[in-house]
Amino acid sequence: MRVALPTPSSAGCADNLQGSRSRTAALNAVNVAVLALLLLWLGLGSYGLGNNNEGLYASVAEDMLATGHWLMPHLNGVPYPEKPPFFYHSLALAFSLLGASEWSARLVSAGATSALLLFVFRFLLATTGRSAALLGTLILASSAGTVMLARSVMPDALLSLLFTAALLGSFDAWQRHSRKRLILAFAALALAVLTKGLMALLLFVGVWTIFVFLRWRTDGRHAVRFLLQPLPWATFLVVAVPWHVAAALEYPDFVWTYFWNEHVLRFLGQRIPQDTYSGSPLYYLPRVVLLFFPWIVFVPVALRRRAEKTGNGATVFGAVATLCVLAFFSIAAAKANYYVALALPFASVWLATRLGGLAEPRRRELAVTAVLTVMMLAAGVWAVTQEVKWATVIARGHWHTVSLSAVLLAIALAAAVCVRRGYLNLWLLPALATVTLLALALAVNQTLEAKLSVRKLLRAANEQCSACELMLYRDYESMSAAGFYSEQPVLPVIDSESADLWWGRQWRPGADAFVDGVGVLQAAQAGKRIMVMVTKRDRAQFLGSSMGTYAKLLARRAGTSVYRLTVPRDAEVGLPPLP
Repeated sequence: MRVALPTPSSAGCADNLQGSRSRTAALNAVNVAVLALLLLWLGLGSYGLGNNNEGLYASVAEDMLATGHWLMPHLNGVPYPEKPPFFYHSLALAFSLLGASEWSARLVSAGATSALLLFVFRFLLATTGRSAALLGTLILASSAGTVMLARSVMPDALLSLLFTAALLGSFDAWQRHSRKRLILAFAALALAVLTKGLMALLLFVGVWTIFVFLRWRTDGRHAVRFLLQPLPWATFLVVAVPWHVAAALEYPDFVWTYFWNEHVLRFLGQRIPQDTYSGSPLYYLPRVVLLFFPWIVFVPVALRRRAEKTGNGATVFGAVATLCVLAFFSIAAAKANYYVALALPFASVWLATRLGGLAEPRRRELAVTAVLTVMMLAAGVWAVTQEVKWATVIARGHWHTVSLSAVLLAIALAAAVCVRRGYLNLWLLPALATVTLLALALAVNQTLEAKLSVRKLLRAANEQCSACELMLYRDYESMSAAGFYSEQPVLPVIDSESADLWWGRQWRPGADAFVDGVGVLQAAQAGKRIMVMVTKRDRAQFLGSSMGTYAKLLARRAGTSVYRLTVPRDAEVGLPPLP
């Protein structure tokens, strides 16, 4: 709160001053909590699950709940050994308690991020103080990358919670000389490994190794002795090892596929099949700017400030963890835009400890933040115009779907006025930039939903042919939301070239998930009602195949089409179409 505090002249005035500061701190905490609720939870289920990641992960959890494949995740009815099962277990639990919906699918990520904010607040409160704790929580809650992961059906938000609890929890345990807290930290590390693989363990060891090296002459030796206690490591092994052993015993090819292919070869960019992005070691520099927006603007200020001498090393530890995560993913050959978001909690800790002594942000940084926000909003609007025409949006738009965006913009404007008049803390202003960007993102999701999700396309196709069996042409992941929204347990993929189903096809080549075009035409000729979903990329090939001769368009949204196959009884379906 930016309030004028009276000058104490007596014990009574001192008591009043202390009470005023307590009320101010409580109000600041409420402001941060309300802001986090808006950014992480508002409209969480208002837009359809996206193709690729969201639809794919939700479909795995549905399969797990329906078939009992709790040991090995299954995608579209076949084994999916790419990642461990803990995230899917969490999703399946949410579906079993609340039913399968967009909101329950994103519940795990939003809930994990909320827990992460509480953990970072408690960590900073214990190591640095209330001012830095509130600022660090505000920074993390309003970073663009945090909001993105919290509102997506991906394992990265859960991984961020567990890995942060392991790393910062072990640091806190060391500071308190608490073996019990260290055991809990190693249990969290084991769950992080069960969420996204051995990367969490490698990064944990790497961060502590560098930190101990930097502190070797002071308390580094004590840290080593503390971390090498046998009971915490035994806890890690008890939690993490059983699944790996059980999977290896059940699936003979698991050891090579999971440990070598999904870890070593993925890191080297040689994973089979090759379906990851690549890039130079500088690939993540512009992405860090976007993921840590708007607080990236304050990094130069923090670098120029002298760190507060708290004596516990939290600032250095946060910096080491941040740089280790960035370096690891920069060196790795396989890239993804969101990988380095794992560094955000540690970057928030570092930045908060650096800026905690500032009473309020400087106007220069606020001005830069405002300019960058306007530029990002303009870029977002321009990107939308490249996908759709505004005349189409105005003619076909359902304006009630942008009500959430209007609410967010109204809240941001009202909060900015309150900050301007001194009713709210000036540190809230940068966070309002993220609120504004979220308003744009929600509006874009509604405008471009047909391009991002097949929810509306599948609904339109079912209205045309409600009793038809849905099949996908060649690709699964680009239309994976169909697996979530369709009532079919398995969506047959015609002439599959799907990278995500590649290992499932090697292990279960005769599974119902894989069919060939001739067999599909013969089934349609025998009277089976079949509709085929085809991406824009594969449409020309589909229409030029023998199936294209008998395909009738049912619905099309943003380039993705659904066709009904109608094959006459006397057709020779095994032959290619005549020119």
